[in-house]
Amino acid sequence: MEKKRKKWIRDGTWNLIQERKDIKAKVNEIRQQEENGRLGAEYGKLNREIKKSAKKDKVRWTNKLAQEAEEAAATNNMRELYKITKILTNKSYNRNKPLYDKQKQLIETPEEQVKRWQGYYTELLEEGGMETEAANIEDNEERCELLNISTEKPSREEAKEASKHMRKNKYGKRTH
Repeated sequence: MEKKRKKWIRDGTWNLIQERKDIKAKVNEIRQQEENGRLGAEYGKLNREIKKSAKKDKVRWTNKLAQEAEEAAATNNMRELYKITKILTNKSYNRNKPLYDKQKQLIETPEEQVKRWQGYYTELLEEGGMETEAANIEDNEERCELLNISTEKPSREEAKEASKHMRKNKYGKRTH
């Protein structure tokens, strides 16, 4: 079974790991006591060397990322800073959350999940007062026409009004 190589492991360390793997295979094959003892000692020495090298590699990699994070913060590049912080803290978020039907049964197949989402949004649209006939129309332009939704580019005045409205709702009072 081949292990996945970590981002921070350098080629030299990886070569040592492969060499250790080969020695371990030889140790498992050989049954003679004295040959096995020599290979075992060699394996132990190589193992300690790998641990030291890997530790140095990880420190070097972490320092490099920290330097990149400092540069990103200095240039106000929040996207890069957030990405690096996420890597350094080793946090990953599972975006694939389980999906359940109305009877609280787990939905496993993608086809069933798509059907459940379609049903969910149909229910939302019906509850929100959207006409069911609009929900069943495939053509987006027809649907927008039926619901009286403008798909044209907003004017400058509309954008200003929307911005004022958003600020008012965000802060609870009008700022301009």
